[in-house]
Amino acid sequence: MGAETSVAPDDSLGDGPYAYAVRYTLLIFAAALVLVLTYISPSMGATLGFVACAALLFRRMSAPDAETPSPESSFVDDPISTDLAGPALDWARRELGLPETGDEAPLVLNTPHGRIELATGHRNHAPFVSVKWLVGDETEMTWIMRRKQSLLGLARIVDNTPVHGSRIEYRLRKMALSSPSDTAFDAGTSRPRLFNELLDRGLADLIRQHHFDLQYRLEELVFTGTSLTAVYVPAGEPSNSPWATESIKRTLPVIQLMARFLAESHIPSAQS
Repeated sequence: MGAETSVAPDDSLGDGPYAYAVRYTLLIFAAALVLVLTYISPSMGATLGFVACAALLFRRMSAPDAETPSPESSFVDDPISTDLAGPALDWARRELGLPETGDEAPLVLNTPHGRIELATGHRNHAPFVSVKWLVGDETEMTWIMRRKQSLLGLARIVDNTPVHGSRIEYRLRKMALSSPSDTAFDAGTSRPRLFNELLDRGLADLIRQHHFDLQYRLEELVFTGTSLTAVYVPAGEPSNSPWATESIKRTLPVIQLMARFLAESHIPSAQS
């Protein structure tokens, strides 16, 4: 129970019984005054009556409609919550044979494929888990694929959508995906030619595999130039069920594809 809060009395008339009594008294007094003026001067009384009626009508028209509800906010009311990150990451530690610490910070793994970070939390009241692969040297290429009907409340991709986590401000160009990916995902990139080449090399096929994965719903896949991150909404709550092995297994083919692409394609380094 919260502490009681005292409220100072309102000095305005408000809408209480006292306010109504004052208003009706003034109304009766005004009506009596109009009747007296009408008796003395009918033309003056008619004029005052007309002015009073016009003022009352204008006040009613300008008053706000109390029955019209205010529109609900379209903003996500819980952008990112990590309250249950500690228990969720302990599930990941148990899966991977690591000691449980309760730490909420992303879990860092050194793997044969490079350094991988696991993170989890809630957004828009939905749980999410993420797998981030750290590349190394930053390259001048970014791209992003995002679920259209996002359970996490993620915005649609448009030209100039920012890529969070990128050190450089890139201008993203929205890209058209082939069917059926275009019905499920939006995409954007700073390097359209290279992104189309990546799609042809296997990214399009990998994305199609995620269209109807009900166990781990892919919400976002983003390459910032220094990292590749996959964000999933798992079917189970990550704070009380295993999730690390399955999320890594789903992300690994994309990591391997991106590693080969970076090694074989001529992409300028952002350090030059």
